Amino acid sequence: SQVDPMFAPWRERAALYGIRSSGTVPLNINGQVRGVLLVYAGEPDAFGDQELGLFEELAGELSFAISVSDDRSRLASTARDYKLLADHSSDIIIRFSLDDQVLYVSPSVSHLGYSPEEIVGLSPLCLVHPDDRDMAAARVGGLACDPEERQEPLRLRLRHANGAWLWFEGSPQLVRGEAG
Repeated sequence: SQVDPMFAPWRERAALYGIRSSGTVPLNINGQVRGVLLVYAGEPDAFGDQELGLFEELAGELSFAISVSDDRSRLASTARDYKLLADHSSDIIIRFSLDDQVLYVSPSVSHLGYSPEEIVGLSPLCLVHPDDRDMAAARVGGLACDPEERQEPLRLRLRHANGAWLWFEGSPQLVRGEAG
């Protein structure tokens, strides 16, 4: 039985609610105390070493869950920020997979007369002039071999929805996801 002198001002009030013992364990998240797990009981000396050990284990699990939730919130916020920037950029931003499929294209693809929904799912080369496709494919393939190599901007023709060919300049980059 351990009586915490710091609890003295609240002891009388706690007794009015039938609280005769309590156990408190900090919730440590990324090295900071962000809360506490506080357990009350109606009988004195209700918590022994075994119970306190379980409370500490539970506090560790809760701290981990809160940390994961914080990380997910930060990631979601970052993703929203990047999407906001891409969606409002005048540049056409295209994200495609290594298996040759457009995963995202910014709304600025409307400069070519298309909506993003018309392009997503297609090959990234679908709008590239036939005479420029080999050069574009080689450039993107080269990124997979040496993603750090800086090259001159890629100049190629893209097909407008009205059939006209327009010159564009871009700087393709390899961006790896979490899986590599």
